[in-house]
Amino acid sequence: MFSKLAQRAGLGHWHPHELRHSGASLMLAQGTPLHVVSDVLGHASIAITKDVYGHLMEGDKRAATEAISGALLGKLAPVAPTGSEESG
Repeated sequence: MFSKLAQRAGLGHWHPHELRHSGASLMLAQGTPLHVVSDVLGHASIAITKDVYGHLMEGDKRAATEAISGALLGKLAPVAPTGSEESG
């Protein structure tokens, strides 16, 4: 039934399981921690989530590498204001 509705809507052939993958991908893209995504998906372990979705976290690895490189070279990245400082 879901597939028929998706096709009628012009989305092509979709299966409900693809919504699960899309949801997990969106959560990770938004910065949701891997262990939270794993819990939401009901995986028995975080390793399962990492095996399936780990390729989506390459940007996180790159950002971490750049941050530690900058710190070691004395080029600390600016910290974004938290909004708690008074302006003026």
